[in-house]
Amino acid sequence: MVEIGMGRTARRTYELSDISIVPSRRTRSSKDVSTAWQLDAYRFEIPLLAHPTDALVSPEFAIELGRLGGLAVLNGEGLIGRHADVEAKIAQLLEAAAAAPNRRRRSGCCRSCMRRR
Repeated sequence: MVEIGMGRTARRTYELSDISIVPSRRTRSSKDVSTAWQLDAYRFEIPLLAHPTDALVSPEFAIELGRLGGLAVLNGEGLIGRHADVEAKIAQLLEAAAAAPNRRRRSGCCRSCMRRR
């Protein structure tokens, strides 16, 4: 523990650059090694954290990864967080994309876009 002032302490942590794995003559049994990690009061059995994007994490995926021992975070501001029926919204987006595949945005995002009009 490292004292950080006013009676407060912190635990020393390490980054990947601080660690080096060196081969050894001794082998370790899988019973002696743990990949578990802890985040506050939550313990996870595998060192896996899924990125919170709609393309990767769905509620079903989050449940399954949690069941397997990892952590998946849902994007609260994405499609899943904003709409009750996500499948209908995705179908609506796909229909709109199929209806106008070569249509350009007309937002005027920059001066060169404005000149092209």
